[in-house]
Amino acid sequence: ILTCPPRRENMTSNAVCLQRAVLEHARRVRKSGSSFQEQQVFRSARGRLRCFGSATTVGGADTSLLLRQEEATALLQQSSAIFARHLVRAPQIVDALEQLAAKARGASAAEIHVLTEARNFRQLLSELTKHLPRDAGEKVSWEPAWTARTISALRDLRAQSLDPQLSLRLGNALLQTPEAGLRTLLHRAQSFGDDYSLWVLGVELEELCESSEPGELALTDLVSLLHLLAHPAVQQRVPARSSPHVLRHVQHGLADCDPPELAKLLQAYSDVPSIVSEIHQALTSRASLSTTSLPELTVVASSLLDDPGLSALSLAVLRRLEELCSAELSSEELELAMACALGARAALPGQTEVLGSTVGRLGAQAVKAKAKPEVLAQLLTLAVATTKHDWIEAAALQLAPMSGELLPRQLAELLVAVAAAEAALPSDFLESLVAAAVALAPTWPLKDFCSAAEAMAQAGLVLESFLDAGDVEARLATASKPPQLAQLAWAMAATGFESPVAWALVQAQLQNAQGLAAPEQALLLEALSAHAAMHGEIKDTAELQRSAWRKSWEEQRAQPKSAHSTLVEQFLRDLGFDQAKTDVKSKDGLYVIPFLLPEKNVIVDLLPAGRHPASQQVPGNVALRHEVWSALGYSVLAIPDSVWSRLAAEAAGSDQPDRENADSAGSQVREKQRAWLRRRLELLSREDLIQKAGLEPEVVGELRDIALGEEGLNLDALRRLAQAPAEVQKEAIRKYSSSIDVTKPKSPSAWMIGILKKERESFDARKVKEEAEQAEAKKDAAAKKQQAKQKRPEEGWEHESGRPLEKVKVRELLQGVVTNIFKDRVWVDVGLAKDATFIRPRSLSNDIQVGQKISKLSVASVDAKKGWVEVLLPRRLQQKARTNEQRAKAGPAPKRHQEATAPRPRSGWKHDSGQPLEELVVGSLVSGQVTNMLRGRVWVNIGAEVDASFKSDAQFNVGDKVQELRIRDVNLDKGTVLVSAPAADSARAELS
Repeated sequence: ILTCPPRRENMTSNAVCLQRAVLEHARRVRKSGSSFQEQQVFRSARGRLRCFGSATTVGGADTSLLLRQEEATALLQQSSAIFARHLVRAPQIVDALEQLAAKARGASAAEIHVLTEARNFRQLLSELTKHLPRDAGEKVSWEPAWTARTISALRDLRAQSLDPQLSLRLGNALLQTPEAGLRTLLHRAQSFGDDYSLWVLGVELEELCESSEPGELALTDLVSLLHLLAHPAVQQRVPARSSPHVLRHVQHGLADCDPPELAKLLQAYSDVPSIVSEIHQALTSRASLSTTSLPELTVVASSLLDDPGLSALSLAVLRRLEELCSAELSSEELELAMACALGARAALPGQTEVLGSTVGRLGAQAVKAKAKPEVLAQLLTLAVATTKHDWIEAAALQLAPMSGELLPRQLAELLVAVAAAEAALPSDFLESLVAAAVALAPTWPLKDFCSAAEAMAQAGLVLESFLDAGDVEARLATASKPPQLAQLAWAMAATGFESPVAWALVQAQLQNAQGLAAPEQALLLEALSAHAAMHGEIKDTAELQRSAWRKSWEEQRAQPKSAHSTLVEQFLRDLGFDQAKTDVKSKDGLYVIPFLLPEKNVIVDLLPAGRHPASQQVPGNVALRHEVWSALGYSVLAIPDSVWSRLAAEAAGSDQPDRENADSAGSQVREKQRAWLRRRLELLSREDLIQKAGLEPEVVGELRDIALGEEGLNLDALRRLAQAPAEVQKEAIRKYSSSIDVTKPKSPSAWMIGILKKERESFDARKVKEEAEQAEAKKDAAAKKQQAKQKRPEEGWEHESGRPLEKVKVRELLQGVVTNIFKDRVWVDVGLAKDATFIRPRSLSNDIQVGQKISKLSVASVDAKKGWVEVLLPRRLQQKARTNEQRAKAGPAPKRHQEATAPRPRSGWKHDSGQPLEELVVGSLVSGQVTNMLRGRVWVNIGAEVDASFKSDAQFNVGDKVQELRIRDVNLDKGTVLVSAPAADSARAELS
């Protein structure tokens, strides 16, 4: 970024000359090889050519100059008099070059190209090379003043790199210049120099600094040379840059350098921490960075670390960046600006107004210019977790189709930012990030993989496929660092990843996790405790909870307290839950239960934030906590704080006559909130009974208006109902509903059990009768199948007027009409005394029928004594039979596009008699029957108004019954219900 660019005047001419030099040298290398020095010069020329960017390209306007399609000979003709002289001595050659350079100053690039390609010019350079020293120590009759004159002439002629040997020897001549000062050293470094020349220059620089006192040499003159010697290609071979004598002058002169020069020194001494620290102090002492360009500012920002002591410098960088962003930036400048903003953000202890303003300007420009995906990703990484801008949604939608082009590190940083976001993001954008993460998972470095896994789990995004694609077992088997182990273990616990091998590897690496920081200790302790509570496979968990890790958990990951705890506690007392307990330590030894109702075995969990702000899904820490409590046998009622605010707003907005009275209005609000809590607890108890009974979704919908529990059907009656056939269940519920209000029995459960018994007896009787009828029908069908298609005629099957069988010849072609078919044998009247016969292929069972005319039947054999004629099918029917058999083996043709397994019913997918979505409880367990599958998503009828769905790679069939589905999300706006995938051992409890 900061290297001095080539001369920009007449840039196209320079580019053409450099292209010509590179191409010609490449041809020479292919023909005869080259020395090491020639290769170095060639690389230097190629590097300078790249500095021109796209000033001239192959196929462009100046390509004809390379292909010699356009000759411009005016300059060459004017120079003929110079070449006509006898030029053998060094002063004559130098004078000739200066005269040629003078003529070339007003010439075009094409004319200069023709001149330098001429044979006479090449001979002149070859003769000049003979007078120059072959190495820095050779003594030749060459004056130091001629060196500068020659270099100046060659520059004007664009011929510095025309002859590599000449360039090398000119460098040797430069090294022999007596009394080399700092300006001379700079002149040499920017002219012709190879590795050896640069090494000698470094030695001379070190001697010059050793012989001078600090302050005698201007550091501003040293900056360019030090920057050149810091290049990675020469840094190890030329150590003068970091010698104590040079560093002494650098440290002394920092105060005299302006910000652009300090930026170059930051690049030159990025590997010397003491110099970097002093440069930071020098930059901090400056009033502003107003003279710093964007590339230089990026260098400064990239050197900043996570050090709060550099926050003042970071703010100065951001202020200058904000000034630069006020103008329209190119795509390259946008990339630099983003790198600058990220570097400055790393040293800030928190968010600042200037960072938000700068990011806002960059984002607006990037969206308008349709920036590259990596730029959009960096912008969103900074913006989603810090600020709110109008362009964030547009940038996310622009990035969505290009998210697969991001590098793993960029994608991981973006996912971490999404997990910390405070505003909702487009679902298409989040789905594209998950898809890109799954696609790249096998190639991710371990650090990025673990960071992404934790971030996705925190945001409640789909994680199972990511862990499977990333081969978690193989990653855990390698030596991983403790922080990465904590992130991966927590992600596995939050997503319910149940691989025994993976958790065994986690336990095996616990001995390496003693040096964890407090946040990682809290993560790993929660993961181990949760998995032990749900599966009981991790040892030493109790010991970890008694250690310092417990304190880290309480400081880092403890559950936040809800602002409505006192209000809910009062509501529970009003509803008769006198035994309700608050802040009870859970059986897992880690979580604290806000409210426990022992008589119902229900936990009421108050959530300050019910959903993740960005994904609108249940956050991973909340889902993990509820999974643990469910595994311990509790039913969980999760209530976000927003529910109470919504109920209060609804009550305040209702048209009540006394709404003006503040006390009365407050009473109405509390009554509405109390009624809502009572209803939710009743529904939760109802859901528990239904879950324990194992009722199917169809039955649950029909029980919607029937009381359950103490005042209705108890668990025993519901279980007997679930054990009955579906037909019996529906009829029993119908009769119970129609009779319960009339009879008003003392025990509704006993009444239902009696109805079930009668309906079961009636059902069994009908079943026996139907089975007997079906058996009789099967016998009749089997008897009919054994009969021939046609009955035997009274006169028999012989034809008295037919041709005798003795006159029939083998291979004779016959034609006739099918007279009978029995099983697979067919008889045909072909005009003989007896019908001919053949075996019909099964693949033609629908193609050959009685009365059908068949021609070209070939006689295969004749037995006149037995009256038997065997014929062969014609070729067209044989070919059709083979084709049908091949199609049958191949199966149905593949579909051009993926279709759902089951077609849409005429009445649609909604169930009018199903349970309303408002009554579904997130976290409760349900069961149901598979109704459809498409692209890895499975829909299940759980008895609600709409079918629930989950993602799974397992194979399901329509009609499969699945159990232990936990409700993860209910979206009333979209009308969707998401449930967790069933466990492997209960994925298909039974087939309908």
